[in-house]
Formats: sequence, C-alpha cells, structure tokens
Amino acid sequence: MLAALPSIGSITWSCDLGSKMSVYTLAFRARRGQATSEVRFVAGGKTIRRRVQPGRRISFPHIRIGTRQRIEILKGVPIRVEATVTVSLPGQPEAVPYCRAESPPPLRIDLRSFQ
Repeated sequence: MLAALPSIGSITWSCDLGSKMSVYTLAFRARRGQATSEVRFVAGGKTIRRRVQPGRRISFPHIRIGTRQRIEILKGVPIRVEATVTVSLPGQPEAVPYCRAESPPPLRIDLRSFQ
C-alpha cells in the first residue's frame, strides 16, 4: 500500500522494470461502507475520470517512469472530502529502489474537507 486515506480508501502501486519501457501503475480502492467516489487520474497528458463504488478497485494505465501521476478523489456524503495524491518517480536507473514494497516512491497527499 502506498497511502491509506481515512474515510476514502487506499492507493497502491506496482512497477514493471522488465519491459522495453519501464512503467509503473497506480490503483485506488474505495473504502467499504462509504459514499461513491469520483476519481480523476492525470498523467502524461492523459486525464481519466471514473466513478468508483464502495469496496471496488480501479487500476490506472501503465505510465513511463519519470512521469508524474496524480489521483484526485472526491467524496460528497455526509461531508465533502477531497484528496489529491501526487506520485513522482525519477527516470531510470534512480527509480529501481522505488519498485520494492519496502521502499515506496515519493508522494504528496493533500486532504481537504468542508460542508
């Protein structure tokens, strides 16, 4: 697990350094028993919007190492909560240590709640 977001869900990551183009992938699992999540994924000029039901998981496309990825999550019930998770992996060969479970990549988490 890369990040646990209370009342929202969790973010995980995986790496593939064996392909021609080293890539990594982020995924989001919405917390059970909570409201539906509106999720936006932004990376490499791509933007993907999805609605994720409680307890469900969504994986995002493989992105080249060295590309910043951002996941924005919005929940609106009972209090509106927004989370933004930004993950940046440096280009090869510096990225290799971040592909191990015990060494997660650098990230920034911004949380905001309001009524």
